[in-house]
Parts: sequence; C-alpha cells; structure tokens
Amino acid sequence: MKPMTSVMTWMRSAALLGAIMASLTFALAEVEVRTYDNSESVAPGQVKFRKAEVGEPSPYVNTAPLAISIVPMLEAPSETWDVVVLRLNLFVGNHRAVYGLDLGVLGNFADYKMNGLGIGGLFNSVGESDSALHIAGIFNFAAFDFNGCQISGVCSITEGTHCGVQIGLGNYAGNLVGVQIGGFNSIEKGTGVQIGLFNSADCLAGLQLGLININHSSSVSCLPILNFAF
Repeated sequence: MKPMTSVMTWMRSAALLGAIMASLTFALAEVEVRTYDNSESVAPGQVKFRKAEVGEPSPYVNTAPLAISIVPMLEAPSETWDVVVLRLNLFVGNHRAVYGLDLGVLGNFADYKMNGLGIGGLFNSVGESDSALHIAGIFNFAAFDFNGCQISGVCSITEGTHCGVQIGLGNYAGNLVGVQIGGFNSIEKGTGVQIGLFNSADCLAGLQLGLININHSSSVSCLPILNFAF
C-alpha cells in the first residue's frame, strides 16, 4: 500500500504543479521586451517596447522564467531583468517586471509592471498592472493604473485608474471603475460602488453604502446609509 500511496501523492503533486503552470501561460502574451530601434521615428539607440514572440531566446528579450531574491541587492537574475512565470522572494524582491506568480515573505516590488498573482506577507508595490490579483498583509500600492483586485490587511492604494475591486481597511484610487470595500474608501472621481463605514468621493457616478457617505457630485453631498449620483 505504501508504494501505491507514494505514487498517488506524486501524481497529485504533479497535477497541481501542472495546473499552476497552465494558469500562468497567459502571462507570455503580455510580456513586453526591450529592443533597440534605429528608425527615423526615434533617436538612434532609443529603447522601445514590443510584445515578445513565443520561443525567442531569453538573453535577447532579457527575461527569465524563475527568479530568487533575498533582498534587491542579492537576487538572481538582477533587478534589470523581467521575470516570467515565477519569482520567490525570501525577504524582498525587486525586478523591472513580473508576469505570473510572485511570492514574497515580506514583500514584492516591480518597478514597471506586475501581472498575475502577487502574494506578499507585508506588501506588493508596482508601477502598474494590466491584469492582476494582489494580496498583502498590510498594503498594496500601484503608482499608476491597476486592473484587477487588491486585497490588503490595512490599505489598498492606486494612484491612477483602478479598474476592478479594492478591499482593505482603507482604500484609495485616483479614478475608480469598479468597487471599493473597506472601513474608509476614498476616490477623486469614478464610476462604481463604495461600501464602507466612511465613503468619500469628489465625483462619483454610482452608489455609496455606509455610515457616512460624501459625494460632492450628488444633489446632497453628505448622507448617512445611502448616497448616489448618476
């Protein structure tokens, strides 16, 4: 029975690994790689970006399928590379872009972009995300736009446009297209729904549900329980 049990355990592990790898293949279509363009439309040697072709050798596109980081100064490959499929950060990792699964004991940095599933013990911090689910113990931060879902133990912040869902004790988006759920929700403008104890918006086309709801574009800017403007 023990050999059979071992075989079944191995098969289940292989199936799980296969499912994870299959779920991350979408990332290959989103990889943007550096190339040099000397055409008349750009200055000689200017760095440009384009979609990677499947099967291109990784030294050319400067990507790696796996990265392991202790801290940003101690990681392989270096922070100038893009990571496709999996990054493991024993403490904190920082690369230009990550596409796929990003796991950090303390946190995850991506200067340019992080698409896929990012799980940080304390935080995820990115430039932007096209399609992502980011889960962190304390905060998720996007310096520009974020498409997808941020789930944080304390706060979720998107400085640009957030298309999707933000969940945390406090949530902020410069422009919201979607839903905020938390104790304190704040946006500059947007379209969607805010659900929380305190909701604030300079201009929201949508619905607020909470103890105090402030929407300066509503006919009544401050209401308890329910406020809306369309």
